[in-house]
Amino acid sequence: MENIPKENLSPKTDVSFPFANLERSKDVFGPSAVFYDVPGHPELIVRKCFVSKEVMENINEELEEKDEYKDFTEEELEEIRNKKKVEQLIKNAGDFQKTGKRYGLRMAETSYVVGTDPDSGKPEIFGVTDRIIGENLKTMRGISKKMEGEIDEVFSGIIFHLRDSYLGNGVFWRDFRDDQILYGAKYRETEQHPYLIDVDPLMVSWVDPKICKTENEREDLFWTKIGLILAIEVERVEEKIQSGRLVKTREALNDVIKTVPEPKSVRAKNWYDSLVDDLRGNSINDFPNIGFRFS
Repeated sequence: MENIPKENLSPKTDVSFPFANLERSKDVFGPSAVFYDVPGHPELIVRKCFVSKEVMENINEELEEKDEYKDFTEEELEEIRNKKKVEQLIKNAGDFQKTGKRYGLRMAETSYVVGTDPDSGKPEIFGVTDRIIGENLKTMRGISKKMEGEIDEVFSGIIFHLRDSYLGNGVFWRDFRDDQILYGAKYRETEQHPYLIDVDPLMVSWVDPKICKTENEREDLFWTKIGLILAIEVERVEEKIQSGRLVKTREALNDVIKTVPEPKSVRAKNWYDSLVDDLRGNSINDFPNIGFRFS
């Protein structure tokens, strides 16, 4: 892989990377993610990045409809596609970082570059990001009191982010999961905290017709996401902590019930009613479609 041109990197990463010798990292960041180590840069880690099908549809429609691209070769079009994908990833990363700053969430910073995949030999987009040395929240077993408080802050912050963006018809983090939370420290730092590690966050608008065509679909997506956070992610953490309850997270969920209008669609109402029941002390197993992730 060629060295990364400096203009493709964020200001914080003012170096060139010899990608020719990328090796798969032994660090565990998630159940299916493949990361690569950067020789000579132990503070960084690299991962292949992806954009959503909606983004690809928009890019392909633009290339097909505009006359300026009609005489381009497929190789030239692929180069343009990658450039536009990088632009979208940079925009999403910017929205992601703004969300983190607003809600007090620590995040690994990421830069993007087009390079050759070490495995396939094809051009791909890579994210160059901070290495967080620690343990994935999903697979973590022991959670101390300090960790519990910080994880509680993360979940409550994400819930308020979803609530505020929904009420304001704004942009939200669509693909949040607990396996995107690493509890650890940056390279050569000693103080550990929870970090969000989504290299290619999917940031979309609640009013994008390609995401939600109707108000019912919008309600369904919001209440399903809120319900799944409690039914899966929060419940999984609460099984591991001494107190058995993430207090601030449940306060945030109660706040959602108070401030977001009760839904009208049947699917959303099922999630809403189950959420209310659980917050009143009924069984979490009463949630609908626990095994289904509406992302």
